[in-house]
Amino acid sequence: MKCTNVQIAECEFKFKSLKHHLGGINSDHGFCAEDCTNVVKKISYDRISNSFIGFCTPLNNGVPQPIYFETDNFYTLENWFKTAEKSSLLNFHMIQPITSNLSQSAPFILYKQNFTSCLKISSKDVLSMLTENSNTTAIRFCLTIIHLTILAYIDKTISVSDRIYFAWITAFMCQFWYMWIQCNSFNTHSFAPRNNSKTAVKNKKRDKTKFFITKPMFFSIELNAHNLTYLTMQVMNKQLPPESLNIYLFSSQSREATFRNCRALPGTFSSSTNFNVQEFIKRSEKLAVLSEIKTYEN
Repeated sequence: MKCTNVQIAECEFKFKSLKHHLGGINSDHGFCAEDCTNVVKKISYDRISNSFIGFCTPLNNGVPQPIYFETDNFYTLENWFKTAEKSSLLNFHMIQPITSNLSQSAPFILYKQNFTSCLKISSKDVLSMLTENSNTTAIRFCLTIIHLTILAYIDKTISVSDRIYFAWITAFMCQFWYMWIQCNSFNTHSFAPRNNSKTAVKNKKRDKTKFFITKPMFFSIELNAHNLTYLTMQVMNKQLPPESLNIYLFSSQSREATFRNCRALPGTFSSSTNFNVQEFIKRSEKLAVLSEIKTYEN
């Protein structure tokens, strides 16, 4: 994003600026991702767009309408405060350019589990220590899944073939884990049915879910393995550039880092780490300038 055009507006997708940015770094492909975070429910006036920010913007054919809450009428504004819902979540869209020059692959602003902790608890040293204890089979199994997932998608030193191998090992481990739970009964009080009714059977099946990862996580592991295989085939067929396989650049960490950095940018005399929608937009513009300078310095 050019420093002379760093202006982020609510509900505005900056496709023209994105096209100009990708052309400037000679990139035709990118990785698009979205994330959200909690915001303070507060309505603010934006003098640049002459509109009010912080309401839940209605959709038009699935697309949010920019500058929707614009009025010079006090009674209209009063009615919005009484009837319109205030936003408690903020969606954030970013593009990660795919280019051979990694210094130019900084995320472009288009519109949680702590990873560091996962990296530490699933290290080889921890897994080796758990192997010595026969009562840690289950926790070692879960941490192994985390460890292999990091190798498959995040570790920069892993080859493409090994990435695919680790991705599918992780997927198969989860599949076997799920089937094992379904095929076994557990000697716990929560699984003791009170009667033979259908309700008791449903409750028994529902209780088993606490011994497995969440369904979104399960589906993500499976889909990521398929997508990685498909991506590799597209590169082999010369439908995508080889740089597309630098998948360690394409994760949610850039969005989480943006939220984290925005919370670290309060005013000089402010101790607040949260923000409303307008404050996030203003802080994002500052981060965009800093990211642009860092990118071209590299």
